[in-house]
Amino acid sequence: MKDCPFITPNGQKIDVALWLNDLPYESILLVTHQPFSHQFVDYLVDQPLPINFAMTTGTLASVEGELFAGACCQFRWCFSPS
Repeated sequence: MKDCPFITPNGQKIDVALWLNDLPYESILLVTHQPFSHQFVDYLVDQPLPINFAMTTGTLASVEGELFAGACCQFRWCFSPS
């Protein structure tokens, strides 16, 4: 587990994307807060998010790609406990 001091509501999406690209893992679970979480998923994906998508408390979203950067990933699924 690694801490990232710039995953905050005022964080910069590009800083987080660069940090994720430097990690040596095949799969990463990123835990953060609103509004950053929704903004970051929206930044990464190459298509508009589903109309019913919302990053509410406890929501998991799956994003897949070879490179973490703007519009370079695909939205796979989301799960919300509500």
